[in-house]
Amino acid sequence: MLSIEHMGCHYKESASFQINRPLGSSNFLLLLFLSDIYIMDNAEMKHFKGGTVVLYSPSYPQFYHQPVTGFDNDWIHFIGEDASTFLSEINFPVNKPFQTKYVSELHSRIQRIEQALLMKDKNYIHMVDVLLKELFLYLTKNNSMDHENKPELIDIKTNFQKARSTILSQLEHPWNIENMAKLLDLSPSRFSHCYCSIFRISPKKDLLTERMNMAKFLIQSESYSIKEVAAKVGYDNIYHFSKQFKIVTGKSPSFFLHQDS
Repeated sequence: MLSIEHMGCHYKESASFQINRPLGSSNFLLLLFLSDIYIMDNAEMKHFKGGTVVLYSPSYPQFYHQPVTGFDNDWIHFIGEDASTFLSEINFPVNKPFQTKYVSELHSRIQRIEQALLMKDKNYIHMVDVLLKELFLYLTKNNSMDHENKPELIDIKTNFQKARSTILSQLEHPWNIENMAKLLDLSPSRFSHCYCSIFRISPKKDLLTERMNMAKFLIQSESYSIKEVAAKVGYDNIYHFSKQFKIVTGKSPSFFLHQDS
């Protein structure tokens, strides 16, 4: 059974922070870097992009930092008598950083593990064991898929950039995942998966952010009513628009009326 000794989710470290453990730690350490990072790999300091995963085994040297901007990461220190056997059986890479495209999903899974650990419901120890093993199985499966799909993702990146430009330049259009996906003749699930992989944001969130940024600009210009602004960014329901606007900006649309842009 795997058990967590301590963990952190979405930890942001300053540029002065670094981990330097020449003798490693007494437990396994799983890291998901949400931003760029420098990691000592095979006695050489290397730069890795956000979305890098590394699992350190006990006593293996650890050194990583980001001396310019600091870094953001999820981390899990865990132990288990069957840990080494389990990781070997699923062929999980140990002490070797690798890139993954599934950052949002991995981060969500780590959040669920943290919640289970904090809630301490009945049988939470078994729940944490199951969730952690599921996380490794998911990583193993999709790390293999990453290698298989890498040439394809390179080929379609330009097409996705064009599709994104079309979507974000037509904010008044009633976009949904289905009609976005039709731009590239893909299924909605495949489109969403590739979009997140390429742009590190979901298509819905990307569109929502751009819509609200434009809405704020138009409101501050004082050239349009809030109802007109809502229509220009794809909302025929002013109440739904106002609710979404407040979620994104923290303020109601009327707050920005007569404000300097």
